[in-house]
Amino acid sequence: MRSVNISFRRFFLLAVCLLGLVFITGCLKVGLGDPETAKVDDKLVGIWKTDSGEKAIVVVNKFDARAYVITGYKFDKDENAFESSGEVYKAWLAKVGDTQFITMQILGSESQGKDPVYVVAKIAYDDAKVTLWAVDDDFAKDAATTEALTKLLGDNLNNEKAFEHNPGVYNRITVEEFKKLTGEDQKN
Repeated sequence: MRSVNISFRRFFLLAVCLLGLVFITGCLKVGLGDPETAKVDDKLVGIWKTDSGEKAIVVVNKFDARAYVITGYKFDKDENAFESSGEVYKAWLAKVGDTQFITMQILGSESQGKDPVYVVAKIAYDDAKVTLWAVDDDFAKDAATTEALTKLLGDNLNNEKAFEHNPGVYNRITVEEFKKLTGEDQKN
């Protein structure tokens, strides 16, 4: 399942995907935490851009008090402007011990009769920057339940094999910068 765009999935895959939170490389069969009891942190709401690897933007919106909706953008084929990648995620935060994670559920697969697909990443953020370390899908491939994934990650928080080696780093941009990058400022 590594066909999902690596840079975009690194998110905000809050993705997610949230930041999109897309964002991140590994797709998992289960998410981390409970989206019904999660709590949104408003610091993640906004527009985030990465310049590393394949350039991407994620727009993180608050869906409700528990979850985010993340929409991804990437450069068009001519690298003139960003355009929607068509990837949308539902995302939520969860802690394992003292470590913050984000789960990004790729929306749309259920409507096509497929099982839900998730991207899970360790996340560190402040008002200006988000850094994501995706859970390595090969490392977590045997975690068939949320409980099993929580235990696996709890036992391996400092194990570098549990996470992708290159974190996704996103910097906050303004609405004006977003409009310029996506060409929206030229449409009026």
